[in-house]
Amino acid sequence: MRYQLIGLESLLLDTLNPRHNPVESQREALAALLVGKGAQELLRLAEDISEFGVSPIDLALVIPDGNVYIVLEGNRRVAALKLLKNPGLASGSKISDAIRVIQADR
Repeated sequence: MRYQLIGLESLLLDTLNPRHNPVESQREALAALLVGKGAQELLRLAEDISEFGVSPIDLALVIPDGNVYIVLEGNRRVAALKLLKNPGLASGSKISDAIRVIQADR
């Protein structure tokens, strides 16, 4: 195992994440994390990351897949970071407006 800094754009959510049913695309993987109580949990996580940053003890576990990396552990953290970087990804979800507010306050 080795530690490496990887850009957010190179991290892909796990479409086979056990938190939801298997999905086909990144958009579906994110949408699956934004359903039900998962949306509020993701919002709280985004708020925490926005205020305090990502804790170094909460590193994502990834596997390489060509030029990108699939996140095996840390999908919600990566999803929160992606939402903070691009709040439009939350469009249509019940936390869409709140994500935009958090991102604007950064």
